Amino acid sequence: EWSRRARARGFRLGYVPQARVTHPARHDWQALRTKWEKATREAWGLVRGNGAAEWRWLLKASVMPLSAFAHIPKVLMHKAELRFSDRLKAIGVLIRLRAWRGGEMFRLWAKGAGT
Repeated sequence: EWSRRARARGFRLGYVPQARVTHPARHDWQALRTKWEKATREAWGLVRGNGAAEWRWLLKASVMPLSAFAHIPKVLMHKAELRFSDRLKAIGVLIRLRAWRGGEMFRLWAKGAGT
């Protein structure tokens, strides 16, 4: 969305290999949820009112909770030196977040469908 606005105002986008983007770690559930609330609302804003895009949104919302399971092997096999208990906690957060996001996607759709 930001890129679209920048281009609409005449800016050119380009790739710079030396560029680095960092994102702050979220240390608790509320901070993580706040981050994803914003991202999910922004994504909904891009598809709202587009019938086909809204159907894809609903499909994505339906599989969002299940998508956590595709990422569990990444958590288990990550090279970071973590205790197994920490990996299990990360998996729990992953599952909780994906389930929440799926529900939030349905909520946004139900609130704004057809408008």
